Amino acid sequence: MPATTVILPTEIFSLDRHESYAHERFAYDILRIAVPALRVAHMPDNIVVHLASESSPLGLWTFDVWITPTSGRFSADADFEVHATAASPAIVLGICHHFAEGLFDERRRRHWREHIEEFRQHVIAFGLCLCRAAETCRRSGFEPGLRTFYEGVDLGLGDLQPAMHSFDLVAQFIGNHEVAHAYTRQLNRPADQLGKSDGRACEVLADLVATEWLYNMMVRNTPDTAEYREMRGFKTHSQSILSNAEAVVESQVLMFLTLAISSAIDGDGSVTLDGGSSHPNTFLRYSLQQIQFTTLVLSNQSQHVSEADLAPVDAMWSECLELFMSSGLVSTTDVLASFEQGCWADLARATELVGQLGVKELETAVPILRKLAEEIPETAKRRLRANSAS
Repeated sequence: MPATTVILPTEIFSLDRHESYAHERFAYDILRIAVPALRVAHMPDNIVVHLASESSPLGLWTFDVWITPTSGRFSADADFEVHATAASPAIVLGICHHFAEGLFDERRRRHWREHIEEFRQHVIAFGLCLCRAAETCRRSGFEPGLRTFYEGVDLGLGDLQPAMHSFDLVAQFIGNHEVAHAYTRQLNRPADQLGKSDGRACEVLADLVATEWLYNMMVRNTPDTAEYREMRGFKTHSQSILSNAEAVVESQVLMFLTLAISSAIDGDGSVTLDGGSSHPNTFLRYSLQQIQFTTLVLSNQSQHVSEADLAPVDAMWSECLELFMSSGLVSTTDVLASFEQGCWADLARATELVGQLGVKELETAVPILRKLAEEIPETAKRRLRANSAS
């Protein structure tokens, strides 16, 4: 009988309940999509989720998640392992707890926009929590480091519930992304069969598949039942659909923030959106995820959601981006760099891989994606420069 395996840091079971919850839930969120997705693809589903990995070259107190064949070899029937550094689930939960409430409350967000220094100090406070946790981890071990982090961000048992919905969606996207690498059979062949320069394009492909899966789970499969609406406090199915769509867009903002902050953790302490040789620009990745998701919603849920319904969501993201750039969290230069033609070449190559790897979910999206790769860079760059000048 096939079985999944979850490997957790033993230290978390010496901590309080809320201090171990992120790791347990992170594993569940990955497996929730991994098992059915691999079954659909007729691939082995006895996947391993290893959340105590120390093999990352970046160190223990970093954010890093990756997937490999279990045997370490490429083959048509390989099993898979999803790895994460021990701190990764905690870092995601900390970001959701520290930032989500303020970013997604219109009044709080407006206050931060009018008082940029307060938001800047909010960001700095989170960075200091990470630094203290990392130092404690190096000096005394992972358990004290984890406790130091949760105490620093002031996360207690009563704070779990408000943060967990955002956490689940971010964790599910991360899991979706890693499993998508296996699902699209990128891991069943040597890298040279895809081409040496295809690494970033494969990351784009995994993002797009992961976004489609998140749409299916959160929007397309929204229960149209009185019980569900009563539980959520809605009167109509359309309200349920719109609320779930808004939650996904908010989680995309948090995913962007997670990748931005993790670049500082893993580097010299400064945030960069440059993905280097292996990953696309972070702003490009976010933009594609948002475009794909809103296109799926408006194309398939037009009887429930209109462009006008999503206008407040678009405004929220614009205001968040303004906050991130005005506070110095991300640089305008990095954002503009995402629209260089070379970055969008990753998308163009990803559309070619859709056919080569037989990714049926994205076949109908290829014409739209090709058009984006050709037309958006210059248009978006002009708009961003105009906004920066004003």
